[in-house]
Amino acid sequence: LGKVIGVPKAAIINAIIAQKLDYTQNVLDDLQNRGLIKTKFKSGTELKRFIENGDNAYDDLNREENKILLFKNYTENFLKKYSSKKSAEQY
Repeated sequence: LGKVIGVPKAAIINAIIAQKLDYTQNVLDDLQNRGLIKTKFKSGTELKRFIENGDNAYDDLNREENKILLFKNYTENFLKKYSSKKSAEQY
């Protein structure tokens, strides 16, 4: 299932991995929505560096716009994964 098991801190490690995967998915979704994946990056290595640099990587957006876009993507992904359809509609 892609989970770390059999080590004392497995729950912590799995939580960290889940957070990093969610962040990466949010960034990829945002880049895809703005059409920047194919135009801004020449290779997968450049895309990887961009994701690893975090907030500082968004050089064409100011910090407030970046926060709004990441929050929107995070919320939409959260609703898809963890909420019932009725709850998602309410959010």
